[in-house]
Amino acid sequence: MTMKKLVLIKLLLLALISAQAQAVFKPTDKYKILFVNSPGILIDNKPAKVGNIFYGRQEVTWSKEKQAMQIINMETLDEYLMVKRTAQPEKKSIYKILTDQRGTYTHDGGDDGVSVYDRLENTFLDSYDLLVPIKIVFDMSSLQIDDKHYLLATYMYGDTKVSKPLKTEQDTIVIDKSLFLIDDENIDPRDITLSIDYVNDTHTVYIKDIKLNVIPEILP
Repeated sequence: MTMKKLVLIKLLLLALISAQAQAVFKPTDKYKILFVNSPGILIDNKPAKVGNIFYGRQEVTWSKEKQAMQIINMETLDEYLMVKRTAQPEKKSIYKILTDQRGTYTHDGGDDGVSVYDRLENTFLDSYDLLVPIKIVFDMSSLQIDDKHYLLATYMYGDTKVSKPLKTEQDTIVIDKSLFLIDDENIDPRDITLSIDYVNDTHTVYIKDIKLNVIPEILP
């Protein structure tokens, strides 16, 4: 693949992410449910089920914290994860939920002459909801990644300090539940604060602390 094609692909990816961040959600938007983690989630007072199709004007009733629903816009094919963040029952239209959560989907790191480390800090949001792998678009051509150069995520699990390299895929940083795979054994995922550093063969550069809210796949 030529350099020109690679640059074009990068620009298209960044344009797609930027479009999601600036999306204007409307009551007439049509969606399909891809995943729900709780039978207690209602749309217009009926249980939300995988495969159901509905419109942005319809109302979701949440009954407990960390209820979640993954949906896809039938026209744009953009996917969104909606999460109940508080314990109080709540009823709100789909398009209002998406509008309120719009700032949680992505963050443009910008490229206004700042260092690659500053751009990394600006790219990471302050918090993420972890259900499916989180994919964060970043121009990795300006950041060396190999066995001696990598992004390191560190967190406390009880009294134990855990450090794991973050996965990268070309121009994407991936955060997933492999963070909770320790010595080939899975530990119970829980809400944590990740400290992100860039490690190279001479020193470590602190990037940012982010909160990771683990969303259960099944919630009664």
